[in-house]
Amino acid sequence: MEASVAAAPARPGLLALARNRLLLSVTFGHLVNDVFANVLPMTYPLLMSTLHLNYGMVGLVGTLFICAGSLSQPFFGFLADRINTRYLAVFGIAWMAVLMSSIGNAWDYTSLVVITCLAALGNGAFHPQGAMNAARVGGRQRASGVSIFLLGGTLGFALGPLLTAAIIINWGLSGLQILLIPGLLGAAVVGTAMWRHDGRTPDSGPLTVRGQHTARHHAATSVSLLGLAVLVLIVAMQSWAYQSMVSYIPLLITGKQQVLSSTNLSEASRFLFLLLVGASIGMLTGGLLADRIGRIQTCASALVLTAPAMFLFLHTDGLLAIVLAMAAGLLIEVSHPITVVMAQEIMPRSAGLASGLILGLAFVTGGVGAFVTGVIADHTGLLTAMTTLTLFPMAAALLFLVLRRVSPQLSIAAD
Repeated sequence: MEASVAAAPARPGLLALARNRLLLSVTFGHLVNDVFANVLPMTYPLLMSTLHLNYGMVGLVGTLFICAGSLSQPFFGFLADRINTRYLAVFGIAWMAVLMSSIGNAWDYTSLVVITCLAALGNGAFHPQGAMNAARVGGRQRASGVSIFLLGGTLGFALGPLLTAAIIINWGLSGLQILLIPGLLGAAVVGTAMWRHDGRTPDSGPLTVRGQHTARHHAATSVSLLGLAVLVLIVAMQSWAYQSMVSYIPLLITGKQQVLSSTNLSEASRFLFLLLVGASIGMLTGGLLADRIGRIQTCASALVLTAPAMFLFLHTDGLLAIVLAMAAGLLIEVSHPITVVMAQEIMPRSAGLASGLILGLAFVTGGVGAFVTGVIADHTGLLTAMTTLTLFPMAAALLFLVLRRVSPQLSIAAD
C-alpha cells in the first residue's frame, strides 16, 4: 500500500484542505505536468505546414498521445495500490518535461508520434497517485480534495497554450526547451513533499472514511461492474466533446488556409486559455457543490447547460464568443472530479486503479473521439464537425440518470 498517502481527517474544511502541504504539492505538480499535456495544440498550425499534415493526421497524433498516457494509467494505478511508487510520480513529471520540450526536433510525422507517445507515459505515471492522495487528504470531502488537485491540472492545461504560443512566436519550436526549467522544478517539489510524508504519515487503508465500511460501500461493490461501465460511458461522452474543443480551437481561430501570423496565433491561445480557465472554475465548483447538494444533481444539470453554451460559442464572434467559451469550459468540466470520486467508491480497495481507469482508460475514448472529429472535419468542415459534438453532453446527462438508478449510493453528497 502506498506509504506516501496522507491519513484522512475527520472532516477538514476547505481552507484546511487548501493549506495541506501534500495536497498543495501534488496540485502544483499536476499544474506543471499538465502544462506539458497541452503543448501539442498550439504546435499544430506550424506542424501542419512544416510536416505537411492534414486534420486527420493532427487528430491522430493527439489521439495517440492521449491513448499512450491513458492506457498506462490503470497499470500505474495498480502499482500505486500495492507498492511505494512516489518516485514514479516524480519521474513522470521530469520525463514529460524532457520529451515534450523536444517536439521541435521531430523531423517527420513518425518521429513526432514517437516523441509524443513516449512523453505520454510520464503523464500516465503521475495522475493515479496524485488523485489517490488528493482524495484521502479530503477525507469525507473527497470531491473537494480531488477538485483542488484537478484545478491545478486544469490551470496548467490552460497555461500550456499561452506559454507555448509565446515561446513559438519568439523562438520557434526549438525554444520549447525552455520549459525544462519549470518541469524539473515541479518534479522536485512533488518529490520533496512525498519524501517528507513517507514513513511518517500512517496509511489510511482503502479509500473510505475510516470506520465507515457501511452498507453503502458493500452496495457499491455489488454493482461495481454495471456502475463502472456507465461511469466510463459518461466520461467518454464528456471527454470526446471537451478534448475536441481543446484540440481544434486553435485551428478554428487561425484557419487552415490563412497565412499563419503571430496575431492570430496569439488570439487562438487566448481563446483556448479562457476556455480552460472556465474549466478550472468548473472543476472546483463541481467538487464543492457535489459535497453539499448531491452528485447526480450537480453533474446532470451542468451537462444539460453545456450543449447550448457550446453551440452558441461555435456560432458567435467577439466578446460574446469569449464569454461562451469560458461558460462551455466551466460547465463541461463540473462532473470531472465527481466521476473520479465515484469510481474510487465503486472500487474502495483499489483507489489507485479506479483513479487510473477514470483518468486514463475512459479518456482514451475521448482521444479517439477527437480523431474521429478530425476525420469528419476533413469531409464536412471543422465547424460542422464541432457543432455535432453539442449532442454529447446531453447524452452524458441522461447517462447520469441511469447511474442514479443502478448505483443510488453514489448520488448523495458526503455525510
